[in-house]
Amino acid sequence: MNDEELTNSLSNIKNLIPFGCLLYIYVPKDNSTDWKLNPRSIPCVFLGFGNDQGMKCYIGYDIKTGKLYHSVNVWWDETFFPCR
Repeated sequence: MNDEELTNSLSNIKNLIPFGCLLYIYVPKDNSTDWKLNPRSIPCVFLGFGNDQGMKCYIGYDIKTGKLYHSVNVWWDETFFPCR
């Protein structure tokens, strides 16, 4: 028996993102040390979903610095996988 048979409803798959795709995480202006014309996003590898301060967020890994980021302000490219 699958989930749809148990709940009598269709599964919601519209929020699925491929694991390992390119994820751009927005960095707010007050947290950025760069001057105003530099980009305000960090390219990361998408690792999954998290729960930050009670909100659903996205988890990204910055390959250059080795840092993990949790953010709700993201944009992803499902066609590019930086770790391949």
